[in-house]
Amino acid sequence: TYTMTVNSGGEVYTASSTMQDPLIMDSITVVGEETPFRDELFYEYSVYFQDNPAQEDFARFRLFINDVLQVGSFRYDDRLTDGNYIDFNRFFFERKEDIVSGDIVRIEMLTIDKLTFEYFDTLRRVIASGRGPFSSTSPSNPITNWSNDALGYFSVNSKDVKSAVID
Repeated sequence: TYTMTVNSGGEVYTASSTMQDPLIMDSITVVGEETPFRDELFYEYSVYFQDNPAQEDFARFRLFINDVLQVGSFRYDDRLTDGNYIDFNRFFFERKEDIVSGDIVRIEMLTIDKLTFEYFDTLRRVIASGRGPFSSTSPSNPITNWSNDALGYFSVNSKDVKSAVID
C-alpha cells in the first residue's frame, strides 16, 4: 500500500492505493469488418487474459494507435467472471481517421485497486450525465480516494502491454 500526502494552502490531502496482483494478457487481436449499413470499416479490439481466481480484480485499459492515446474509458471488473478466461472486447471510442495497413495498435492493461476503478466508473457516469436531453444540470464529483473531498485520484498499478500491426 502506497500513501501520498499533499500540503497545499494550509490544507492536508492524503490518499492511499494498494498494488494488486497483476493481470497478464495472453494476446490481443484487431479485426476489421465492414459495417452493415455504411461503407466503412469497424474495428473490434480484443484482449485475452486469465482472471485471478478468488481475488477481486479490476483493470483499466489504454488504447493507442500509432502512439496516439485514443479517447475513451475502458474498464474491467471480475464481479461476474471471477477466475474465468476473459475475451474483453468492449472498446468504444470516437476515431475520425481510418486505420490502415501498417498502423500499430498498442493496448496497456493497468491492474488497479477497487477505489481507482470506482473513480473511473463514476467519472464516466458524471461525464455522461451532462449529455443528452435528460442530462443532469448539477452532476456530482466522482468517488475519490483523496481526503477532504479533493477531486482526482491517486493510484499505483501494475501494467502489461501488447501490440499488434494492422495487416
